[in-house]
Amino acid sequence: MKKRLWLHITAVAMTMVMFIAMAIPAFAATETKATKTEAVTTVIQGKKKKTIFIGDSRTANLRQVRHNGKLIYDLLQQDGSILWDFKWGATFADLTATLVPRLEMQGLDTIDNKTKIVLWMGYNDTSNTPTAVVEEYIAYYNVMAMTWIARGAKVYVMNVGPGGRMPGATKKQKQGYTERNKVIQTFNEKLSTGLLPQIEYIDCYGYLKDTGFGTTDGTHYNAATSKKIYSFAINAIR
Repeated sequence: MKKRLWLHITAVAMTMVMFIAMAIPAFAATETKATKTEAVTTVIQGKKKKTIFIGDSRTANLRQVRHNGKLIYDLLQQDGSILWDFKWGATFADLTATLVPRLEMQGLDTIDNKTKIVLWMGYNDTSNTPTAVVEEYIAYYNVMAMTWIARGAKVYVMNVGPGGRMPGATKKQKQGYTERNKVIQTFNEKLSTGLLPQIEYIDCYGYLKDTGFGTTDGTHYNAATSKKIYSFAINAIR
């Protein structure tokens, strides 16, 4: 584990060098759950107040409920003051190889003292075959956050929300999500204690457990819950 973590910390350092050199990022494959791939990239406007959401398909659902139900699976686009950077099925590998690099490629003025960044990742890494451990997230978040904070931005990490509560779920499926949520809780606990104090921590898991939530398939939140999460996140960073 220590060797693996050291390799990923080294990878973080190499990523930073890549940013400085402005190299072209590699794009990871889309998760097989996605029924289609639609990638949209626009030139981001700097020098304006903006909130950047970086995440996976759950973040895609947040944008979906704000745009008349239109679901896009792979997106880098600014809608007014909100900048979206997400990829369906995104894991730690996608965060480091696709999401952050393509955001940086828009130019350093994209992130400044008028920028708030919300990172909402990790769900796809808490499966039975995780692609990364929480320590890798912590190391990468801490490095990138200090880079962005140095430019004047404020950085927030929203923890992984619970799964389950799927309509018509079988007893076996319910048990599976109970076990998955135990893994998520452990992930979140380590995340909350490992982040630098300069990073604000948003407890999405606790909020949904306290107020209730619903999903469409056990993983993706339904429209009502996605609207709740978006409002919760926006209020948390004000």
